[in-house]
Amino acid sequence: MPDTALPTGITPEIIEAFWREAANATYASGKKPEDNEDGSKTHRYEDSEHGLWYEDNWHSVNGYGFGTTLIGHIEAGVVWFMQYHGPSCREVTEGLKMALRHALTMEEFLGCRGPGKYVPMAPYGYFNAVVGSFSNFTGRETIYKESSLLHTHIYHGYLLVAQN
Repeated sequence: MPDTALPTGITPEIIEAFWREAANATYASGKKPEDNEDGSKTHRYEDSEHGLWYEDNWHSVNGYGFGTTLIGHIEAGVVWFMQYHGPSCREVTEGLKMALRHALTMEEFLGCRGPGKYVPMAPYGYFNAVVGSFSNFTGRETIYKESSLLHTHIYHGYLLVAQN
Protein backbone atom coordinates (compact mmCIF):
# COMPACT_ATOMS: atom_id res chain seq x y z
CA MET A 1 0.00 0.00 0.00
CA PRO A 2 1.39 3.43 -0.92
CA ASP A 3 2.35 5.66 2.01
CA THR A 4 1.91 9.06 0.33
CA ALA A 5 -1.65 10.36 0.71
CA LEU A 6 -3.82 12.00 -1.92
CA PRO A 7 -3.95 15.79 -1.61
CA THR A 8 -6.85 17.12 0.49
CA GLY A 9 -10.09 17.13 -1.46
CA ILE A 10 -8.84 14.69 -4.13
CA THR A 11 -10.42 11.23 -3.98
CA PRO A 12 -10.01 8.13 -6.17
CA GLU A 13 -13.52 8.89 -7.50
CA ILE A 14 -12.39 12.36 -8.63
CA ILE A 15 -9.33 10.84 -10.32
CA GLU A 16 -11.45 8.22 -12.09
CA ALA A 17 -13.96 10.86 -13.23
CA PHE A 18 -11.06 12.96 -14.49
CA TRP A 19 -9.68 9.94 -16.38
CA ARG A 20 -13.08 9.50 -18.09
CA GLU A 21 -13.19 13.19 -19.02
CA ALA A 22 -9.60 13.18 -20.33
CA ALA A 23 -10.00 9.93 -22.31
CA ASN A 24 -13.22 11.25 -23.86
CA ALA A 25 -11.50 14.52 -24.84
CA THR A 26 -8.38 12.90 -26.31
CA TYR A 27 -7.95 9.42 -27.84
CA ALA A 28 -11.62 8.39 -27.83
CA SER A 29 -12.63 11.68 -29.46
CA GLY A 30 -10.28 11.15 -32.39
CA LYS A 31 -8.24 14.23 -31.47
CA LYS A 32 -4.89 14.20 -33.25
CA PRO A 33 -2.04 13.39 -30.83
CA GLU A 34 1.30 15.19 -30.63
CA ASP A 35 4.05 13.52 -32.66
CA ASN A 36 7.23 13.19 -30.60
CA GLU A 37 10.85 13.09 -31.81
CA ASP A 38 11.24 9.48 -30.65
CA GLY A 39 8.36 8.35 -32.88
CA SER A 40 5.85 8.09 -30.03
CA LYS A 41 2.52 9.93 -29.84
CA THR A 42 1.10 11.79 -26.86
CA HIS A 43 -2.24 13.16 -25.69
CA ARG A 44 -2.29 15.65 -22.81
CA TYR A 45 -5.21 17.08 -20.85
CA GLU A 46 -5.50 19.27 -17.74
CA ASP A 47 -8.09 20.05 -15.08
CA SER A 48 -7.36 23.36 -13.37
CA GLU A 49 -10.21 22.91 -10.85
CA HIS A 50 -8.54 19.93 -9.15
CA GLY A 51 -4.93 20.51 -10.26
CA LEU A 52 -4.90 17.22 -12.20
CA TRP A 53 -3.12 16.45 -15.46
CA TYR A 54 -3.30 13.49 -17.86
CA GLU A 55 -0.67 12.19 -20.26
CA ASP A 56 -1.06 9.20 -22.57
CA ASN A 57 2.13 8.32 -24.46
CA TRP A 58 2.38 5.37 -26.83
CA HIS A 59 4.63 3.81 -29.43
CA SER A 60 3.86 1.51 -32.32
CA VAL A 61 6.86 -0.42 -33.64
CA ASN A 62 6.66 -3.19 -36.24
CA GLY A 63 3.06 -4.12 -35.34
CA TYR A 64 3.58 -3.95 -31.58
CA GLY A 65 1.97 -1.18 -29.54
CA PHE A 66 2.89 -0.13 -26.01
CA GLY A 67 2.27 2.86 -23.82
CA THR A 68 1.70 4.45 -20.47
CA THR A 69 -1.10 6.67 -19.25
CA LEU A 70 -0.35 8.86 -16.24
CA ILE A 71 -2.54 11.05 -14.07
CA GLY A 72 -0.78 13.50 -11.84
CA HIS A 73 -1.50 16.27 -9.39
CA ILE A 74 0.39 19.58 -9.37
CA GLU A 75 1.40 19.05 -5.70
CA ALA A 76 1.65 15.25 -5.43
CA GLY A 77 3.17 14.36 -8.82
CA VAL A 78 2.03 11.14 -10.49
CA VAL A 79 -0.90 9.61 -8.57
CA TRP A 80 -2.14 6.91 -11.00
CA PHE A 81 -0.80 4.98 -13.97
CA MET A 82 -1.79 2.44 -16.55
CA GLN A 83 0.50 0.49 -18.90
CA TYR A 84 -0.54 -1.48 -21.94
CA HIS A 85 1.19 -3.49 -24.65
CA GLY A 86 0.63 -6.05 -27.36
CA PRO A 87 0.46 -6.80 -31.07
CA SER A 88 -1.86 -4.57 -33.06
CA CYS A 89 -2.43 -3.05 -36.50
CA ARG A 90 -3.73 0.26 -37.86
CA GLU A 91 -6.81 -1.52 -39.19
CA VAL A 92 -8.30 -1.66 -35.68
CA THR A 93 -7.67 1.96 -34.58
CA GLU A 94 -11.15 3.31 -35.31
CA GLY A 95 -12.76 0.25 -33.72
CA LEU A 96 -10.72 0.78 -30.54
CA LYS A 97 -11.90 4.39 -30.38
CA MET A 98 -15.54 3.30 -30.89
CA ALA A 99 -15.29 0.68 -28.12
CA LEU A 100 -13.68 3.16 -25.71
CA ARG A 101 -16.30 5.84 -26.45
CA HIS A 102 -19.02 3.26 -25.77
CA ALA A 103 -17.36 2.17 -22.50
CA LEU A 104 -17.09 5.79 -21.32
CA THR A 105 -20.90 6.01 -21.34
CA MET A 106 -21.23 3.02 -19.00
CA GLU A 107 -21.24 3.30 -15.21
CA GLU A 108 -19.11 0.24 -14.42
CA PHE A 109 -15.30 0.18 -14.35
CA LEU A 110 -13.96 -1.54 -17.46
CA GLY A 111 -10.19 -1.33 -17.00
CA CYS A 112 -9.92 1.97 -18.87
CA ARG A 113 -10.58 0.07 -22.09
CA GLY A 114 -13.76 -0.96 -23.93
CA PRO A 115 -16.74 -3.02 -22.76
CA GLY A 116 -16.60 -6.80 -22.21
CA LYS A 117 -18.03 -7.42 -25.67
CA TYR A 118 -18.67 -4.86 -28.38
CA VAL A 119 -20.25 -6.09 -31.59
CA PRO A 120 -21.30 -2.98 -33.62
CA MET A 121 -17.86 -3.06 -35.27
CA ALA A 122 -18.77 -5.82 -37.76
CA PRO A 123 -16.92 -7.65 -39.26
CA TYR A 124 -14.76 -7.06 -36.17
CA GLY A 125 -15.40 -8.32 -32.66
CA TYR A 126 -14.03 -6.53 -29.57
CA PHE A 127 -13.61 -8.34 -26.25
CA ASN A 128 -12.24 -7.13 -22.92
CA ALA A 129 -11.74 -8.92 -19.61
CA VAL A 130 -10.69 -6.94 -16.52
CA VAL A 131 -10.16 -7.84 -12.87
CA GLY A 132 -10.04 -5.20 -10.14
CA SER A 133 -11.01 -1.58 -9.68
CA PHE A 134 -9.60 1.75 -10.84
CA SER A 135 -7.17 1.63 -7.88
CA ASN A 136 -5.63 -1.73 -8.88
CA PHE A 137 -6.53 -3.67 -12.03
CA THR A 138 -5.30 -5.92 -14.81
CA GLY A 139 -6.90 -7.06 -18.03
CA ARG A 140 -6.72 -8.10 -21.65
CA GLU A 141 -8.51 -6.73 -24.71
CA THR A 142 -8.69 -8.42 -28.11
CA ILE A 143 -10.07 -7.61 -31.54
CA TYR A 144 -10.87 -10.27 -34.10
CA LYS A 145 -11.85 -9.96 -37.75
CA GLU A 146 -14.00 -13.01 -38.34
CA SER A 147 -11.72 -15.68 -36.78
CA SER A 148 -8.37 -13.84 -37.18
CA LEU A 149 -6.84 -12.17 -34.12
CA LEU A 150 -5.73 -8.63 -35.10
CA HIS A 151 -5.12 -6.96 -31.74
CA THR A 152 -4.28 -7.97 -28.18
CA HIS A 153 -3.38 -5.58 -25.39
CA ILE A 154 -2.47 -6.71 -21.92
CA TYR A 155 -2.89 -3.84 -19.46
CA HIS A 156 -2.69 -2.97 -15.77
CA GLY A 157 -3.07 0.12 -13.62
CA TYR A 158 -2.63 1.26 -10.05
CA LEU A 159 -3.38 4.17 -7.72
CA LEU A 160 0.06 5.22 -6.45
CA VAL A 161 -1.05 7.16 -3.40
CA ALA A 162 -2.93 6.14 -0.25
CA GLN A 163 -6.64 6.83 -0.16
CA ASN A 164 -7.79 9.38 2.44
